[in-house]
Amino acid sequence: MANLYSEFLQEILSETSELRALLVSKDWDAIHSVIHNIKGLSANFRITDIRAAAEGAQKALATRNYTDIESSLHHLFVITEGASKEIAQYFNQRDLAV
Repeated sequence: MANLYSEFLQEILSETSELRALLVSKDWDAIHSVIHNIKGLSANFRITDIRAAAEGAQKALATRNYTDIESSLHHLFVITEGASKEIAQYFNQRDLAV
């Protein structure tokens, strides 16, 4: 199971890194695609806080209110970083590498 979560962490960090770069370029279509990927990835692992934050970002993106979008994406970044740390800590406490 640690291997699966290791892959999840790598993927989610890659997706959020890409999302940060896309936010700079304001490529809204690509941002939508990455948010969709994050939402699906987190749903597959039942990580509901990331999924909810991604869903919130999707809703903000649909309104094209760019202030709300940036705020929602910042929230997604914070939630993702926190969840990633918690997952890594969980496995590290059990002497399992992730």
